[in-house]
Amino acid sequence: YQRRVHGVIVRRWNTAVGISDRVAYMFGSAIIVNVVKMLDHMPVVVLISKVCPKGVEATTYALLAGFGNFGGDVSRCVGVWLISLLDIRTLPPDCNFSNLPWLITICHMIMPLLSIPFIFLLIPDAKLTDDIISDTPSGETNISSVACDEKA
Repeated sequence: YQRRVHGVIVRRWNTAVGISDRVAYMFGSAIIVNVVKMLDHMPVVVLISKVCPKGVEATTYALLAGFGNFGGDVSRCVGVWLISLLDIRTLPPDCNFSNLPWLITICHMIMPLLSIPFIFLLIPDAKLTDDIISDTPSGETNISSVACDEKA
């Protein structure tokens, strides 16, 4: 969704139908995209709450926040590298935005597709309603017992 909104603004289709850039940005990137991201994030939070062992919830949340910040920093570095690679210049007098639609396509469509193979490696084969963590009598926590038991 976000890529489409940015594509419309970059190609100036919004002004062709009488919608100003400010309104297109407000209802695209500023409001709706954040709501969609939060709704998209909810299943991840539920899954993490199921996988998190009792007593280390704060540590797990801190690690997730750290990984989120690290991912944001890496994405900004990759974005800067792609801007220079695609020769996008923002300072007058030699501004060049001719490759901006390509940059949006790469960053919002192609790069997220690279994470799909990790889904099969990192997400357990269980329903969100299943008890993913089981405590053994010795006090150890077995995280993958549900996924392994269902396949056997």
